[in-house]
Amino acid sequence: MIGLDALLLFVLVLKTVSLFTLRTSAYLFALPDNYLVFSIVPLLVLAGYVAVSALRPAQRSWNVRFGAVVLLGVFLVGSLFGLQLFARRNSLPYLFIHDGAVQAEDAIAALRQGQNPYTIDYRERTFGAFPDGFSEATRPNPAWTHHIYLPLQLLLGLPIAIVSEVLWDWFDIRLLYALSFALLIICTALLSKNLERRLLVLILGLFNPLFLPFFAAGFNDVFFLGWIALGALLLQRRRFTLAGLALGFAFASKQSAWFLLPFYAAYVYATAGGPRRWWVAARRLLPAVLVTAVVIAPFFAWSPADFIDDTIRYGTGSAELSYPISGFGLSQLMLASGVIRSSWDYYPFWIFQVIVGLPLLAVLIRRQRRDPSVSQMLTSFGLLAFALWFVSRFFNDSYVGVLSVVFLLAYAAQEPARENNV
Repeated sequence: MIGLDALLLFVLVLKTVSLFTLRTSAYLFALPDNYLVFSIVPLLVLAGYVAVSALRPAQRSWNVRFGAVVLLGVFLVGSLFGLQLFARRNSLPYLFIHDGAVQAEDAIAALRQGQNPYTIDYRERTFGAFPDGFSEATRPNPAWTHHIYLPLQLLLGLPIAIVSEVLWDWFDIRLLYALSFALLIICTALLSKNLERRLLVLILGLFNPLFLPFFAAGFNDVFFLGWIALGALLLQRRRFTLAGLALGFAFASKQSAWFLLPFYAAYVYATAGGPRRWWVAARRLLPAVLVTAVVIAPFFAWSPADFIDDTIRYGTGSAELSYPISGFGLSQLMLASGVIRSSWDYYPFWIFQVIVGLPLLAVLIRRQRRDPSVSQMLTSFGLLAFALWFVSRFFNDSYVGVLSVVFLLAYAAQEPARENNV
């Protein structure tokens, strides 16, 4: 009989192949005529996988199936990712890439010139080619004067930019994101100690249709998710200092990671034990606090008002020019019903976040006290993030992809069946 892993792989690989074919059709101006090989090879490997799954016992064929999934991931995901870089390299620097990635590259370039990425105007840089899509270019793009992302990706992207320009005379920040994706996939697989579950999470991680298109386009969520996956893996192995360093990197990467903080603290406290529990927990939390502070503090001290305006007020709608109401959450319902007159208006969504978030936080912390596990920590993180995003100023489609990864990590970290442990 065909196993669940084969069925899942069949569906997700075909979905990925269709995505690749769609992207290829758009880039035909830059591709050779034999591009169909990128679709045929995965289909042949997939056919072999299904045959092995149907004809051989699961335990005896695990290594073959695992190798086939890795091969498919490297070939198909690598081809899709490489296609994006290839198409951009052979066109214009602001095409075939997410606008946030272009702004991050401009911010790295500004940092190399000794300029503060949180104070500069991006209008005269590559990012200036992106008009405001929400108003159909009838208003200035508010992102031209705001850099909402936290600074770790700038610091780690800087050496990659230097090396890339020396070796190839070009730089695409998705090279950094590719390393993060590899870290994410490896840690997700290692979180699961059950062999069959490890195979399932590897398939879902590599070919996740809710996440893969955003990763290939250059959305930076993979950057902080890779650190969270590494932190969860180290917590599972009770390497608290190293886990704190990894999670500190996550907290200094993107504000979305901050939703994990209360559950990380609760997990550390619950696993501390002993008469000096508070002291042990505080000592284990210290690496994350120090890393976050070391990364963020210099940029905050450089210009406190601009840093807060870019990273906090711009996203909450309280800046002079703020990110508009968008997505498909509560804010869009209020906009459509006329409660809010314009997507550019300020509205105190924080009230809804407090009303929804505090009771939910209390319930989730209580649940985590009963189940102090890495899996529950990640599940609580995902549930709180979903609730607060839904009632926030914007809840974009890429956030659904982030949530799918978080819940996959939680699934991978569940305690395995004893007989298949490794």
